[in-house]
Amino acid sequence: MHFLRILLILRFTLLREAHGLTDYYGFNYDVKNHKMISVGDIIEQSSPERINRFLKSHFKNPEDCYNTAPTLDWVTTINFTTSDVCFTDAQHKLGPYVCRTPEVTVPLPELKGMFLLARKN
Repeated sequence: MHFLRILLILRFTLLREAHGLTDYYGFNYDVKNHKMISVGDIIEQSSPERINRFLKSHFKNPEDCYNTAPTLDWVTTINFTTSDVCFTDAQHKLGPYVCRTPEVTVPLPELKGMFLLARKN
C-alpha cells in the first residue's frame, strides 16, 4: 500500500484589476517511494472523452452560473481520497469570476480502472 501526502495550495494574487485571481496547485507525494506523483500517475488519460463524460455528469451548476461544461483540458489540479477524485478546473474557463473555481468530484468506483494508483496497491 502506498502512503501519500496530498497538499493543495491556494494562491491569491491581486493586481490592478477589480478582483484578484485565485490559483490552485496540487502536490501529490508518494511517501513510500519518495517521489512526486504526476497527474499521469493518478489517472489514465488515454481516453479523455470518457473522463469528460464523468466530469460533465458530476458537475454541479445549481445557479446556472457556469456557461461551459468542464473538460480534462482545463483541469489544473487532481487530488484524491480513498473514495473519490477531485478535479479542479482553471478559473474563468467555465464561467465568470463570480462563479468561483469549479471543482468536480467523481467517486472512485465509477472510474473503473482509470485510477492508476489502485492498480499499484
